[in-house]
Amino acid sequence: MKTCRAVDLQEQGWAGAALTLIVDMLLGW
Repeated sequence: MKTCRAVDLQEQGWAGAALTLIVDMLLGW
């Protein structure tokens, strides 16, 4: 799963990574 996630981040770029971090933070709350 980590590999698939890494590939997605590479394809989406920094924007995708930022969205992922935001979602993780929201879910963390």
